[in-house]
Amino acid sequence: MSLHQDKDEQDMSQPIVSVSLGLPAVFMFGGERRQDPVQRFPLLQGDVVVWGGRSRLNFHGVMPLKADLNEPNAQVGVRYNLTFRKAC
Repeated sequence: MSLHQDKDEQDMSQPIVSVSLGLPAVFMFGGERRQDPVQRFPLLQGDVVVWGGRSRLNFHGVMPLKADLNEPNAQVGVRYNLTFRKAC
């Protein structure tokens, strides 16, 4: 998923919680503007990323997947992301 902001919620005071399952991926975390520098963080099976407060509206995304045949989940060939946020 390319760089984007999660800004459709009415209540921005609560953090976003993202849980990664399956294939490894690279999480991109930028600034408040799309053109701000982006940091990259590896995501492995079971990793959890939480951001909120001043960084709640930072641009973020996941780089395209590249299957690693040495990974235990490579045979499955899928990645799941569970994202939690306050919706009301």
